[in-house]
Amino acid sequence: MNPLAPAPAGTLKIIAFGDSVVWGNGDRNEHKFVSLVAHRLADATGRAVELTTYAHSGALLSGGCGGCFYPLLNNVPVADVNAGRPNVLEQSTGAGMGSQDVELVLVDGCINDVNGEQVALPFPLNWTSREEIERRVYTLCSGPVAQLLANAKARYPYATVVLLPYFRIISTASHFPAVMDPGQVLTEQKAIDALNRERAKFAEDGKADGVSPLLAQPKSLGDWGELSDVFLRQTNRCFEWAAAGANGRLVPPLDPVAPGVEQSCPEVTPVPAGRATATSRVYLAAGIPDLPQNAYGTRGTHLWKLPTSFLWFHRNEDEMYMERDRLYCKPLWPKDWKGREMCRIDATAHPNVKGEADYADGILAQMKVAWSR
Repeated sequence: MNPLAPAPAGTLKIIAFGDSVVWGNGDRNEHKFVSLVAHRLADATGRAVELTTYAHSGALLSGGCGGCFYPLLNNVPVADVNAGRPNVLEQSTGAGMGSQDVELVLVDGCINDVNGEQVALPFPLNWTSREEIERRVYTLCSGPVAQLLANAKARYPYATVVLLPYFRIISTASHFPAVMDPGQVLTEQKAIDALNRERAKFAEDGKADGVSPLLAQPKSLGDWGELSDVFLRQTNRCFEWAAAGANGRLVPPLDPVAPGVEQSCPEVTPVPAGRATATSRVYLAAGIPDLPQNAYGTRGTHLWKLPTSFLWFHRNEDEMYMERDRLYCKPLWPKDWKGREMCRIDATAHPNVKGEADYADGILAQMKVAWSR
């Protein structure tokens, strides 16, 4: 039972804001975690549930995107196809009109601002340093998230707000060929040796340009998961800080961004989540498994694999692959093979059916505490 609702009866309204994770890219509606949460809350409360999702693939948290692509078909937005806007703050602002009776808000944001590909891809496809990821997270996943949570509390006085953490994309259990290209036939060791030779050559050629000698050091599979680890740890820290502040706790302020200086969000001591109150009703969803074997490139991954196709043969496709290709990719990119192919594989490394269930379980575990009798 929602302890914040003046009369907890009738339709229970849920609103979701965010990016492709909240949208459930690659999953059919019945498998998206927002739908699973809605159905299970209907069972748990005995109430009809109305779910509205404003999330879409590619959504930025707070930034703009200049002349970026806005996918429309028959003047209807296509949430499966990447678009930077409306960003998550714009989603929450637009949805807030006339929705005072919302009782649950599910929200995420900032991986697209940081750049998910640069978090996930290994060298030599990606030259981003851990310091750069840390800087982006500190800049883009702290203050804007705090503003988003404050806006949600102000707009929805009866709502419990659940901020969703991200998942580990690459781990020490990720298998190299699956990370780079599932069709590779090189053995893992040969592939590692080839990459190390390329790193060493680049470092040698780049000495005159001031390239860091660290590039010459051999890399291991564990190292290739380093950026994913940094992103996950830093966003969790910033999200904990933002949630604590939204709940009225006294938290240290953010320092001004200082170029060239390592910065992290202030560490706050997590307080065990209790029953929702008018002041303390923002939660960072807990209990979502962070297991190496769930990451991309593992045998039992909880993320969609890279789909490949040749003529009429398809491999590793997600649940929406054929529909996305037929309904969106071909109509939006009729003569652009590259654009169509990027559209087809867009769900790669997003939570699959097992990953969606992980999120639903974590949210429901949080709601059992927040809405306990």
